[in-house]
Amino acid sequence: MFDTIISYIASNMSDKQVGIQIKKARTDKGMSQEQLGDKLGVTWEMISRYENGRSSARKYLTQLSEILEKPISYFFGVEDDLIEYNVDKIASALREKGVGYDTVSANKILLIDDFSILGFEKSIKLTRQYYTAPEWIIEKYSDVFALRLNSVSSENIEINQGDVGFLSPSIKPESKDVVLVQQGNEYKLEKNSVSSSSAGHKGQVLAVLIAQEKRFK
Repeated sequence: MFDTIISYIASNMSDKQVGIQIKKARTDKGMSQEQLGDKLGVTWEMISRYENGRSSARKYLTQLSEILEKPISYFFGVEDDLIEYNVDKIASALREKGVGYDTVSANKILLIDDFSILGFEKSIKLTRQYYTAPEWIIEKYSDVFALRLNSVSSENIEINQGDVGFLSPSIKPESKDVVLVQQGNEYKLEKNSVSSSSAGHKGQVLAVLIAQEKRFK
């Protein structure tokens, strides 16, 4: 239930709210944007974008947690001990809202912001954020989920800010399919070269990309 609560809070917070928490943590640590950028491997301008909510820093939260010495839940505006102390009360409130129950409409599928916080399996299991999918996708693929593609790296397809991908973990990859691969803590989209779930890749193949919803603005 604790992970469910964290996942629910995370899915309902905007990038701007997360950015405010990053700025607070950086200030508490006495670090400049440039110093934090150096440790994170990005420019100070990107730190500024994260703090102002113009770009999403969610895929870096594990690293930020270590650098700024804050629990990941801090960046979602809560402390672990506060949630644990009130877990029964919060769980009851979530049940009243239908969180954790099958209350979403038939054309809604799970929307994953990124896998860096909970990993692949927990994200699929615990996420309570939803996205409207095309009817043809839902009719053909029962286990499809949506993923914000700027949370993964790719050398095979062009990804714009805001693009969403529709993926299925049960499809057997065929040659030239684009697949989601996990290599350690990194997630990538790669073009499949052989008809196998793992051959030809350094990491584990998790899902096949069915379609990409592109944003141009």
